[in-house]
Amino acid sequence: MIIKRADLISLLKANKREAYIGKKKTAQCETCIIVSMDSDKVVTYNIVKDGVTTLHRLTIPVISSSVGLFAIADIDAVIGALKYHSCPVTLSTDSDATKLQIKSKGKQTTLLSSPNAFAYTGARVTIKAQLNKASEIMERINLSPTVPSYTTIKGEEYSPELVFTCKTEHLQNGLEANTMNNQNLPHVKLVGKKDGMYISAGDFLKGKTETKIHQKNYLQILDSDYEFGGGLENIDLLRYFGSETIVSIFDFHDINGMVVFGFRSKECDDNFVIVLGKRVEQDVS
Repeated sequence: MIIKRADLISLLKANKREAYIGKKKTAQCETCIIVSMDSDKVVTYNIVKDGVTTLHRLTIPVISSSVGLFAIADIDAVIGALKYHSCPVTLSTDSDATKLQIKSKGKQTTLLSSPNAFAYTGARVTIKAQLNKASEIMERINLSPTVPSYTTIKGEEYSPELVFTCKTEHLQNGLEANTMNNQNLPHVKLVGKKDGMYISAGDFLKGKTETKIHQKNYLQILDSDYEFGGGLENIDLLRYFGSETIVSIFDFHDINGMVVFGFRSKECDDNFVIVLGKRVEQDVS
């Protein structure tokens, strides 16, 4: 696989799914598998360490590739190696798929890397098994702009409580306000008001910021606000979602207390992020 160095670094950083835990930016994923299914793009599926709260599917273009899997057993190690390579870079594996080779003009770096390596520190599950789990869950979540649906393990199908499209730039700006004055809180709120839908981030002590992401009277639609995390503010959403993002909310509060949020590129159905959240009381401030 031949790929632009900056594109590969961006994909790997996005796959770390960094989120604020105890106000410290922490990687929720340490490994990933890059899947090449055709000649012009590659895709990664991943699910965070707890195997529940958030998963994603992201693609990037490549210069050329053939069908295959590239296991990344240590994302940080590969990003560190790429800093010493020029563009473009070539990724390959050895014959028994236990080593990853990074090549650029006049240089080659080899790292131990296998799909059978553990998915994260202290894990009992392999990278490949983690990939399979993420793929199985994704098959049950349809974020199509026409007929989105969520199918449970039991085969029960649900439609979203709410679907709307917003400017990705507004969504990104709203999420990033969470870091204002180093607040670095683990969650933001989705707040419906008479004049629109807002991302609410931060507190009054260091700055509470509300960013409008959609124009509509949501007081007539919602009787509660929502809260979610997942570190979306640390992903370059414009790169992966393009100019517009479709937001789907599957509200299972009355069933199991959970709410599933789907964020999907309007332009490319390959790219989406799914996070778990919950209902919260309406913000009347």
